[in-house]
Amino acid sequence: MNITDLKTAVTQLSQDELAEFVEWLNKFQESQWDKQIEEDKTKEEIIADFRQAWYEAMTGQTIPIAQVWEGVFNHSSLAD
Repeated sequence: MNITDLKTAVTQLSQDELAEFVEWLNKFQESQWDKQIEEDKTKEEIIADFRQAWYEAMTGQTIPIAQVWEGVFNHSSLAD
């Protein structure tokens, strides 16, 4: 179904059906808005994490990569 078919179908609804459809559409739009807000929140969190990491990198608050991996493969369960 394309938008033209949808528009045609809507024009053929009774008043009661149209009211029900409009109510459903409003609820659907609200749920999409809520979903977008949650996605934006996630983006904001990512930006905050990036800013913190950038600050730490620029102020020398980093750990050398070799040190990060130190001991990782020395664990007995990983040696097998």
